[in-house]
Amino acid sequence: MSTPQSNKDPNNPILALDTINPRHQREKWKDWVGKRVIVGLTTDHYLCGTWESTGEDNRVAFKIGEHDIKVAIGEIDNVAAASSFQSDFYK
Repeated sequence: MSTPQSNKDPNNPILALDTINPRHQREKWKDWVGKRVIVGLTTDHYLCGTWESTGEDNRVAFKIGEHDIKVAIGEIDNVAAASSFQSDFYK
């Protein structure tokens, strides 16, 4: 039996539920709120900043330098802890 490699695998019913129900996405990412993170997005962009909040509107608020940015929760592909020495960026 093979293991799915990403949350984009339509053949994995558990991961498919995450993409269907935003509440599952909020639960999945809730531990990152308030932390410095590096986030890979499904749109081939990356950001590094502080995860401010996960709203009921299914958007995640990040503080990147002096800027606030909101990203749809379904666009988050992967998250990792960022060092305090890492520069904030969005590219």
